[in-house]
Amino acid sequence: MGDEPDESAADDRHIGGATTGALIAYVRRTSGDEALARVLAAAGETRSAEHLSDTTTWSSYPRAVALLKAAADVTGEVDVARSAGEELLRQYADTEVAALLRSLGSPVEVLRNVTATGGKYSTVTEMDAVDVADGRVVIAARSKPGFTRDPRFCAYTAGVLSQATPLFGLPPASVTEVECQTRGNEYCLYEVTWDPDAAADDDVARKCAHLESELQALTNRFEALQANASELVTASTVDDLLRTVARRVGLAVRAPRHLLAVRLSPTEPIRVHYNGFPSDDAAQAAAEHLLADSAADDSGSRLVVDVATPRSSFGRIAALHDDGARFFTQERRLLEAYAGHVAAALETAAALEQARRENMTARALLHLARELSGLGRPEDVAARVITAMSAVVDCDQKSVLLWDAEQGVLELAASAGMSEETQRFMEALAISPVDTAALETILRTRAPMFLTRETVDDFLAPLFERAGVESVAVVPITAGSEFFGVITAGFVDSEALRGGDVDLIERLAGLADHAATALQNSYLLERVHAQSLHDSLTGLPNARFLEDRVTSALAHARRDGSKLALLFIDFDEFKPVNDVYGHAAGDKVLIEAAGRMRAVLRSGDTVARLAGDEFVIVLPGLATSQDADAVADKLSASLQLPYSIGDETVAISGSIGIAMFPDVADEYHTLVRAADTAMYQAKRRRRATYGYGHSA
Repeated sequence: MGDEPDESAADDRHIGGATTGALIAYVRRTSGDEALARVLAAAGETRSAEHLSDTTTWSSYPRAVALLKAAADVTGEVDVARSAGEELLRQYADTEVAALLRSLGSPVEVLRNVTATGGKYSTVTEMDAVDVADGRVVIAARSKPGFTRDPRFCAYTAGVLSQATPLFGLPPASVTEVECQTRGNEYCLYEVTWDPDAAADDDVARKCAHLESELQALTNRFEALQANASELVTASTVDDLLRTVARRVGLAVRAPRHLLAVRLSPTEPIRVHYNGFPSDDAAQAAAEHLLADSAADDSGSRLVVDVATPRSSFGRIAALHDDGARFFTQERRLLEAYAGHVAAALETAAALEQARRENMTARALLHLARELSGLGRPEDVAARVITAMSAVVDCDQKSVLLWDAEQGVLELAASAGMSEETQRFMEALAISPVDTAALETILRTRAPMFLTRETVDDFLAPLFERAGVESVAVVPITAGSEFFGVITAGFVDSEALRGGDVDLIERLAGLADHAATALQNSYLLERVHAQSLHDSLTGLPNARFLEDRVTSALAHARRDGSKLALLFIDFDEFKPVNDVYGHAAGDKVLIEAAGRMRAVLRSGDTVARLAGDEFVIVLPGLATSQDADAVADKLSASLQLPYSIGDETVAISGSIGIAMFPDVADEYHTLVRAADTAMYQAKRRRRATYGYGHSA
């Protein structure tokens, strides 16, 4: 899943890191690092001060109480818990937390929403505003069942409540605990009072500080989102990206638990990243529920956002409170911003991972091909299958017919047991679905079948007669949705397949599976090899293929004493075509020009595309340079004919440089350089002409 469970179990996630962090900050600020170290030691705390200050971490209630007690003992400050409470909002004055609370509009609304606010820092206390008026709010708090209220947390809560007013540029509120659970009351009742008109307008310094704090909080929010985007861009793997999001969401939207559940494709397992769950299994179960249609929650304690773009849906991200606690509306917008970032990053990652996977597959297959020298042409695979059939299937005749997808026909690739006459007849035969319903059925169902002379159609009956077989088992060769052909086992005995033979089909299916894998590799290697030697736009040989072809032709010319011409062609006035009509139109012109050049050449000549609008033509077996002149004239004339682009036509031409073997150069690179130089000389003299290169 990519995340380790929190060091404290989910059942111990009682007091948030913001609370312990406030205590750490207060002790460090007022008593120093040495006193802070003594506090941690006295509390029996093994975690570092930095860890305890991390707002994404949580502590058990007893450990938090132990910290408050140790702080009072070490510092000698009786009211240290209340002071720590006052420190909480003070230390987050310039953060997203303060901006979120200010967005509520007033101290009254902050305190009215105390249930949602308190749930972000404690899961063991229930709080509610029971009496609300301008300048006065009464808060009721009590520990949840199973927890005993500690007077230190009563004091801490009073300190926190007093800071609702400074958020809005007012002095701290007055907080009086009129009832307390620790004194036997059902609730702790806090009366919070303040003067709404207190010197906020007169105290210019306070007002300026308040506005500066708001500005800094907005700046921090922007920088956090910007940092999140930067981290997503630099993540090396998808799981690194998801871990980053899970961590940053924990900082931005406070809650005891966070869950991110996504998949890059519908067939991929769910990727789960989380904070606050006790184990991978618990997080996995929650993730499955999160992705279900029923994941939405009207109680307000679950904040669920889709991770999606207009093109793709990847999953959901959620912040989870305990029942009764609620989220702010602004937090949904913030979570949606993070979800938008991760969706965009996942869309890019999905495309990159697909490309990486395809690249790795191609490399692995090329490596496998080198290791398994037996893998060759499809016909070789078919021949090996026939050889293997002798040890697997006891039949009279065997054949492998391969599917020609372009022609839509089956053709015999290898066989054994047929007479020479029958084999020659079968090799000349191409079977299409139109010819026989049996092939149409196999293509549609991809299922094995048994055929007998009595039941076959009019097309197959003569073939049975010619081959002298009474029954044939046919098994398709498939891999996924790809159909490669069929393996057949023919029997002369009419009783051999009476009623079918499940075991035979299973053995033939095993052969077909191996054949499918080999054929799939073979065809893929053919495609990869062809792509590595050909230009993807025009289908012409590329520079690598050209060098091989020229090297081979030069060796042949040396043996028979013939001449060879290498023509370097560069189009004139081609750039304006791209500039005026766009690259798609330019590509169309290049494709048509490639076809024109092919039409001019002999079957043994080669035309290749080097790059852009540069082409090279190889003319082997020439008697004199006049033979190259004739071809250059034809090429020049053909290339100058108009090209259609929509309703318009454009005219381009080609400047041609010619280098002769053995007159000018005797190997590939020097021939190309000489022809290239001659081409530029021809272009400088007059476009749409050609010239010859000279030896260096």
